[in-house]
Amino acid sequence: MKRVGFLFLLAAASALSQSQQPETLGQLRVELANVKKEYETRISVLEQRIQQLEAAEKKTEEQALLAQKQASEAKQKTEELQKQINALGMTPLYDQLELLKLPHQKDFEFHGYLRSGFGVNSQGGSQEAFRAPGAGAKYRLGNETETYAEMILVNNWVKDKTGDSPWFKTEVLVTAITDNLTNFDTTNRFLFREAFAQGGNLFKGRFKPVTLWAGERYYRRQDLYTNDFWILDMSGYGGGVEDLPVPKGKAAIAYLGAAQGTQANDVGRRAGQNLDVRYYDVKLLGGESMFWYNRAWGTLDQTQRLHDSGNAVGFHHKVNEVLGGYQKFTVQYGTGAAANFSTNLPPSNALLFPPRVLLITDHLLMQPSPKFAVMPSFVVRYTKARNLPFEQKWVAFGAQPVWYYHPHLSLAFDAGFDWVSNPAPAGQYSGWLRKFTIAQQIGTKPEFFARPLLRLFITYANWSDPLVGRVGGAAFINAKQGFTAGIQAESWW
Repeated sequence: MKRVGFLFLLAAASALSQSQQPETLGQLRVELANVKKEYETRISVLEQRIQQLEAAEKKTEEQALLAQKQASEAKQKTEELQKQINALGMTPLYDQLELLKLPHQKDFEFHGYLRSGFGVNSQGGSQEAFRAPGAGAKYRLGNETETYAEMILVNNWVKDKTGDSPWFKTEVLVTAITDNLTNFDTTNRFLFREAFAQGGNLFKGRFKPVTLWAGERYYRRQDLYTNDFWILDMSGYGGGVEDLPVPKGKAAIAYLGAAQGTQANDVGRRAGQNLDVRYYDVKLLGGESMFWYNRAWGTLDQTQRLHDSGNAVGFHHKVNEVLGGYQKFTVQYGTGAAANFSTNLPPSNALLFPPRVLLITDHLLMQPSPKFAVMPSFVVRYTKARNLPFEQKWVAFGAQPVWYYHPHLSLAFDAGFDWVSNPAPAGQYSGWLRKFTIAQQIGTKPEFFARPLLRLFITYANWSDPLVGRVGGAAFINAKQGFTAGIQAESWW
């Protein structure tokens, strides 16, 4: 009604403006109809335009809300991954994250790890690694000379293993390793590292978290990332039970074995067996602890009178949420066939005088701000063979700080020091190795364990006189120092 009144007023105004010309009633009606039609058309156009603008504004608001939701979910996932890393106190590789019993999102999963690139040494040849003789590992940044990949295939028979129904999965892992020769090099190796089945939610009540497994698998490994050192790696063939509820924590029991490829008279291939027992998730000393025991035994060679058995014990302690990271301390002691803290069979001559090994490690990840992260580490290993005068020692310490000066750019520096003392047929020797790397990195986000990463690096190392001819391969056979440089990619998923 208001619109009609307005139109009548307009018509009246038009009539007054033309009062000097005589008009008939019909003409006025025609003129009124024209004015009314014209303004109704304009109003309709304006209303359509308003509706379009309102729709566009609503779409913009919806897109903004969606972007906000996606950003919030991404942040939550990042925080969850960081919590998982802190809870594990180790590199977030798939088999280690699996210990957290995360929900399965797909029937079929593809996970993996890779590092690959190429480098040269200061003599003009291909890249050489700088590693102290007798050391258990080397500081890895800018010091890896191979292409290495793990391809993990997982089939989930029931998707969500945190639900109430039973779940099963099968997993296969194939490792590929090359020496960075030609692209079609026939010396490339493919290794079968995992082939196992696992199930859970098979019981009711307090035993609901228990899982069972059998096959070949990486078994509850513990590592130190910056020098790629596996502190404890009982991976092998066998089976076991995990997450048994026990007072103050959980327990896992596994039977694991391995064999040698060569045949021995009367017994066939030498076999090694291990009974691995762990008591973990124990709240202690402001963090979580794990107690470990392994009993190892194998085929007894009567002719050589080998000591085929051994025992090992360990204590691991981690503190979560240390300045955006974690801290982890370990101490392990092993004897005889259990002294290598793995399922690998020691060489026969090593068991003639069974070794005793003490291993202590400590490492810390801190990322107090998005601009800076650092991982310092320390390792000491002491080996003594019974009834023999010589001892083997290895001490390593270093740190890897990273500065994030852009959301996708960072500068990493890696400094490591190794001191070794080793027996040798020509006499015992001891010496040190220092290795330094600076790397420009390109990555997805400013986090220490964010992957993938693309790197350009330069590495320098020097060593003491007793290690001349023992470090750096053929390129540095008579040298006490050396440079390498190259490019590398690293990723896990």
